[in-house]
Amino acid sequence: MKLDREELHKRMLQDIENSKKRIAELTQTELLDEDGYPTDNALEIVRIWHWTDSKGWFEFIKSIWWYPDWGWREYDEPHEIWKDRIAHRYSISTGGWSGNESANLSISHCAIFLSPSSSLCIDFC
Repeated sequence: MKLDREELHKRMLQDIENSKKRIAELTQTELLDEDGYPTDNALEIVRIWHWTDSKGWFEFIKSIWWYPDWGWREYDEPHEIWKDRIAHRYSISTGGWSGNESANLSISHCAIFLSPSSSLCIDFC
């Protein structure tokens, strides 16, 4: 079965719509528990966030990250492969906190963001 560009585009738009709908449902619930740990719903949001909105994805993750003032840095730098391009690097440390480790595990399920061809770079400490 061969898919044409138009069909792929339709599928992507449907995926985006489905993702936004589910995220809207999940954000009506508690995203952090009473101890500040991300809930299963928060971690699901991290896993299902559509790859076309990477900036929003990182903003959401930072919102559930324990102590981002210490363990979260962002900056632009020359891309490691394409020297004429700028990459936005995220240096993120869990601080050994298990709530951040849970978010980190959910991030690892989103391989599209970790691609070397991306203009996004993530360093985990």
